[in-house]
Amino acid sequence: MKIANRFGLAAAALAGFVAPLTVVGVEPASAYPSNCGAWVTSTGWPGGGFTGLCQTGSGQFRVVGVCKSLNPWSTGRWVYGPWVSIGSTSFVRCNLTELPQAYPFTQAR
Repeated sequence: MKIANRFGLAAAALAGFVAPLTVVGVEPASAYPSNCGAWVTSTGWPGGGFTGLCQTGSGQFRVVGVCKSLNPWSTGRWVYGPWVSIGSTSFVRCNLTELPQAYPFTQAR
């Protein structure tokens, strides 16, 4: 019986020590941009581009896309918009001899 009481007291003391250290209801900070979207701007004619927008979170982001030359044998090239803050738009244009390809995305930092 004495051993059980000692373990019970030790458990109660440990619970009393640990319980005040527990934080309830605290959410982690949003360290990255969120609620983002990116789309092709002015598709169908050379010189189009990409636009990206992030509406919530913190930090910066930019739009990333691929521009493909009108030359059918060429490969596409990656293009990167400027780093901007939340709520701003990041835009990058293809050259006049290129078309924007589908599936742009936003990159966070």
